[in-house]
Amino acid sequence: AAGVAAVPTAGSFAALRPRFVHPPRPAAAGAGGGGGGGGLPVDNSGGQLPAGSPMFSPALYASGLPAGPSPSLSPSVPRGAEPTAEEVEEWGMRAEAEARGMGAQSNLLAWSSRAFRKPLLHPWKSSDDALTESGARRLWRLERACQASRSARGLGAARKLDQTLVQDTGQEMNTLLNFHPFAPSLVVADARDNVSVWNVDETECVTRLRNGNREGRITSMAWLNPHLQSLLLLGSDDGVARLWRGAQGDEFLREPSLLTALALVPGLRPAGRGSGLITLWQQHQGTLFAGGASPALRAWDLHAERCVRTIPTKSSAGLTSLAALPAAGALVAGFTDGALHLVDARTPQALAVQSGVREHKRWVVNVAAPQGGSGYSLGTASVAGDVRLWDVRRLRRSVRAEQVQTSMLTAFAMHDHVPLIATGSHMKFIQLLDADFTSLGVIKFHDGFMGQRIGQITTLAFHPTRLLLAAGATDSIVSVYTGER
Repeated sequence: AAGVAAVPTAGSFAALRPRFVHPPRPAAAGAGGGGGGGGLPVDNSGGQLPAGSPMFSPALYASGLPAGPSPSLSPSVPRGAEPTAEEVEEWGMRAEAEARGMGAQSNLLAWSSRAFRKPLLHPWKSSDDALTESGARRLWRLERACQASRSARGLGAARKLDQTLVQDTGQEMNTLLNFHPFAPSLVVADARDNVSVWNVDETECVTRLRNGNREGRITSMAWLNPHLQSLLLLGSDDGVARLWRGAQGDEFLREPSLLTALALVPGLRPAGRGSGLITLWQQHQGTLFAGGASPALRAWDLHAERCVRTIPTKSSAGLTSLAALPAAGALVAGFTDGALHLVDARTPQALAVQSGVREHKRWVVNVAAPQGGSGYSLGTASVAGDVRLWDVRRLRRSVRAEQVQTSMLTAFAMHDHVPLIATGSHMKFIQLLDADFTSLGVIKFHDGFMGQRIGQITTLAFHPTRLLLAAGATDSIVSVYTGER
């Protein structure tokens, strides 16, 4: 019959009539208002079906012809109207220009471009293979860091600290102490450029070095990459920081060697009095913040060895201490006039210093932010002897405040995982407090039958992952106290 699709024989690929090609509709006068889509359904033979007939007909299905276009198969853009590549680019440029005009800007495209250009594969290194000597060292250091972090979370409150180490460092005066977070190493710096590293478990000196600053003193220290091959950062009050390799003194490292030196705060001059160069290392960002008697706080990218940001402190006073708040993602800076400023380096330069408060009336000795707590707690102390606890979410007023001593307060420290506070005085004593400012004891003498009086305290430091306290004084003696059983 005419109009019936041909049936192919076996093995033949005879041309079948396409299922979705519609036959031309006859132009019947007065039958639908001028043709187009308003006519009656058409049957297989080209005639019209009676009014009221369904759009689907078995005869049409058998011939492979649908009665009309399916809405689900109808393209949204008519054939031949697809946009060209030039039109798409023009639309994108127009949309970007409109977004700029509305003030909406995004770095997503630039970030994606940098991220997806990075290769997924990297050259093989011997340190990646645990069967090589360097790989075994790397694996050992990572396991040591994980074990120390787990044990730190299980530390209990200590009611008493016992002296475990009294050592004459042979240096002029101990002004700065710093524990390695995962190794039993204690760094001791004197009033000039002499540095010694001690093993507190073996009570022996493992290495010594000279920082090389011609004048002035060392005023800041930090361990970089402590979970791997550690680097020791020493900053002096001339604004220069030196990075040393091999200062940890373990069995895998050679003698200390100078890796690099950076002028972190240009224009900073050595002075007999003052806080000098203050630094704060952010391991997860690879950023080093530095400041001092300067109107700006500088952020350094140590991978590129360049200053990436300068943040005005909005204070005429000098910087005395810096602390990082892990939960808030911000910094807290203490100044010589007793003020505290909250700094968010992620915001634009004009908004970086977000708030300030001044409850301390004199020099802020130290700002301590425990890393193992809520992430919002903060402790500060001034030379007037007052200690204050803060919640940075409500920095307008301190949570607790106590006048812990009437003499000049010269050192202040808080433990990262245990509610323990230590203060030092120039009147030759160390006071231990809990989070409620309840006194846990006062240390005035060294342990022993003929224990001598301790010197004027200049610095205090808690171990980040162990219950150890180190104290330095104006003499050459360093003492370590422990609450570990």
